[in-house]
Amino acid sequence: MRGRGERILEKWADLTGGEFFTNLSGKDADKAFNRIAEASESMYFVIYVPPVVTRNIHEVEIKPRSKEKFTVSYAKKYLRIE
Repeated sequence: MRGRGERILEKWADLTGGEFFTNLSGKDADKAFNRIAEASESMYFVIYVPPVVTRNIHEVEIKPRSKEKFTVSYAKKYLRIE
C-alpha cells in the first residue's frame, strides 16, 4: 500500500506528463533509468497558447494522428503565470 506522499508524487507525475518510480533496486532501477533515457531521446516541444484567457489553469489534450505508432506523455494542466 502506498503512503500519502507516494500518492501525491504519482498524481503530480501524471499531471505533468512524467512517470513515477518507487522502491527501485537492482534490475528495477536499471529498467527505470533505461526508460528515462529512452524517453528523453524521443521528446518533442509543443507550445500552447490559449485563445482566450479566462482562468489560471488550462486543461489540454494532445493526441497523435495514429495511436498505434505513438505513446504521448504530456502535462494535462497548465498554470498561467503573469
